[in-house]
Amino acid sequence: MKIAISCGGTGGHVFPGLAVAEQLNERGHEVVLWLGGKSIEGATVEGWTGRTVVIRSEGISGAGMRLPRAVWRLVRAITRSRFELRRDSPDVMLAMGGYASVGPALGARLAGVPLMLHEANFVPGRAIEFLSRFAVATAVSFDDTRILLRKAIVTGFPVRKDIGHMQPRAYGPKELRTVLIMGGSQGSSSLNWMAAEALCILHRKDKSVRVIHLTGAKDEKAVRERYTGAGVTHEVHAFRRDMATVYSKVDFAVCRSGAATCAELSLAALPALLVPYPAAVRNHQFENANALVRRQQADVIAESLLTPDRLAEYLEKTLKNDEGLRTMSAAAASRTAGSPAAAIADLLETVGRR
Repeated sequence: MKIAISCGGTGGHVFPGLAVAEQLNERGHEVVLWLGGKSIEGATVEGWTGRTVVIRSEGISGAGMRLPRAVWRLVRAITRSRFELRRDSPDVMLAMGGYASVGPALGARLAGVPLMLHEANFVPGRAIEFLSRFAVATAVSFDDTRILLRKAIVTGFPVRKDIGHMQPRAYGPKELRTVLIMGGSQGSSSLNWMAAEALCILHRKDKSVRVIHLTGAKDEKAVRERYTGAGVTHEVHAFRRDMATVYSKVDFAVCRSGAATCAELSLAALPALLVPYPAAVRNHQFENANALVRRQQADVIAESLLTPDRLAEYLEKTLKNDEGLRTMSAAAASRTAGSPAAAIADLLETVGRR
């Protein structure tokens, strides 16, 4: 069976698309990844040996003065997608959401290729909400998202195979706690500096903390220099693809609450403080975070309410509470069951056979 997966734009779209692609490859299907031509995609698809198609476009929402160019690029993306799909004749296309999936998905509609979607977030994005009227089915990550979309089926969020299911962590007395800071695949300057200052404050009070900080390319050098100058034990990276290794080294995370991050925290049984990206469309990161808070596996605080002093105080208290950390870790691990990637692959096979 031939299957096209449109997953361009950000790591939050590429990684779940790759997870499904790997599952389909294992079943002997021919898979083509459709990307959006963004620089971050090069690092995220490293190791992929299958064919790729690049369809460049940009978001229309909030384009402002760039709107005519954005509309033209979308029209061009639809036209080229239709041509590529008619030439390749896949049995089905899976679109993972985001503006990069709109052109390929509408191209599939025009080319007569069955379309399936995946919505990663608790609140559907505009692209998925619009495209769902053309789709055979929409796989969703959160149970409550079913009521917001047509033909929605709960599968969970497909995560990279290397992360796997980790057991609840055995928190006990430990000389050095390790905190993970990350702001998504492209980093977050505001979270980077808030967290870096907080950890420097905490280090001055208590030497029993180290940090692994994924900054994105822009802030990597400056954040590393800040920790070095303050004497904080640290690892700073612009980006890490081997997140299973990272999660195995840390005791707690301070991070954004994109769908991929939330799913990986659950699989890694890792307690976290979630700081939702305040400009996220439809405030979907806040809703993602609240879903984890209701499961008692994470805390959440708005970025507007957070200061370096307040974050340092929170971390000092939380990292010394072994029982609280054990409870959060166990709650996270209890939510991971089955394989979302396999569930989506099953649906694609059913749609493709039709």
